[in-house]
Amino acid sequence: MFEWVIVMANVQMKEFRGRLRRIDKIRRKGGAFEATGTLGSRAYVVRERRSFFRPLLITIAIGLCLKAALLMQIGTEDYQDRVDRLAQGDRVEAFGAFLMQADPATVWLSEKMREVFKTPV
Repeated sequence: MFEWVIVMANVQMKEFRGRLRRIDKIRRKGGAFEATGTLGSRAYVVRERRSFFRPLLITIAIGLCLKAALLMQIGTEDYQDRVDRLAQGDRVEAFGAFLMQADPATVWLSEKMREVFKTPV
C-alpha cells in the first residue's frame, strides 16, 4: 500500500516539476502565467499613447507666457515698436514679428500677471 502512495507521489511531483519548468521557460521569454479571471502582470502595465498635441500645447502655453511677461515688463507701446522694427527685417525676422504680435490672449495674460506681480503700467 505504501509503495503505491510513493509511486503516485513521485508521478505527481514529476508532473508538478514539469509545469514549473514550463512556467520558468515562459517567464524567461518575457511571458507570464495568469489564471483566467485574475489580474495578472498585464493589468499593471500602462501603455501610454504618445500624443503630438500635448507637447504642442505646452510649447504654445510657454510661448504665450513669455510674450505676456515681455509685454508686462516693457509696456504696450515699446513692445509694439519692437515688433514693428522686427517686421522690417528679413523673412525669419518677419516671421518672428508675426509670432510676437500682441494677440488678445497675450494682452489679457499680461494684465493678469501685472495684477499678480503689482508692476506699474
